[in-house]
Amino acid sequence: MGKLAAPVRADKEMMFTNRQLVALMWPLLLEQLLAITVGLADSLMVATVGDAAISAVSLVDSISNLMIYIFSAMATGGAAAVIFAVFCWRGVPAAGFWSGADSLYTLRADVQNRADTMNTVLGWPDRVLVISQGDDATRWYYYRYELTAQVVNGFGGFYGRLGETQDRWDSDFMNLVESENWTLYDYKAVCVPDTLVAYMAEKDCDYILIDRADDYLQREFSPLFEGGLTNDMPATLYHFEGADAAVPFKLAAVAESGVVQ
Repeated sequence: MGKLAAPVRADKEMMFTNRQLVALMWPLLLEQLLAITVGLADSLMVATVGDAAISAVSLVDSISNLMIYIFSAMATGGAAAVIFAVFCWRGVPAAGFWSGADSLYTLRADVQNRADTMNTVLGWPDRVLVISQGDDATRWYYYRYELTAQVVNGFGGFYGRLGETQDRWDSDFMNLVESENWTLYDYKAVCVPDTLVAYMAEKDCDYILIDRADDYLQREFSPLFEGGLTNDMPATLYHFEGADAAVPFKLAAVAESGVVQ
């Protein structure tokens, strides 16, 4: 890295070198020069008309510059308002471009490492349903990119009884909950063991990936899975044996992770 732009602590690096700052400075200087040249050209063109004309052009030029500054300030304020709205809507941690770039990189690396393990079992024709309790879609979309299989979309709404699909709708990812009053997660899908098995069969799924479990999965869904489920289990891939199997989900692959959830 080049010479630092300003004295800093030895343990901290600057984002730009002096050479890079100078390269950024020239376009700004050129822009200001062009703005001044426009006003000067206006004055020169009316110089032969008289003092009043020159005064009028100078006045209009000043007003023009003032309007430019006002609209520039409004544009900056609008961008700030959008960022503030994102923070209010999704919370500060969700605005990864501001506060969570490192955490998003770590999360992506974690998903990639887990997917590498699953890909030793999965093939392109396979269809896999990904369950990651508490996800806000970030992990689901990373898995969709990293897995060498077709990631099946989940559902939203209520699917708490077999055959009653009128209150559910197509979604992408989902958090399985036991009632519509569940407030722990956003993007809820009311689901019970029987309807999960039915949904797997309906969507012709070959595998289910339990990326992150919770108490509800451990308590209600464990009998469906070989070895059971725990709320602190590592990411685990299960093969779907069919709706009529005594244990519908057989262990296929386990991916350990050093990332704290």
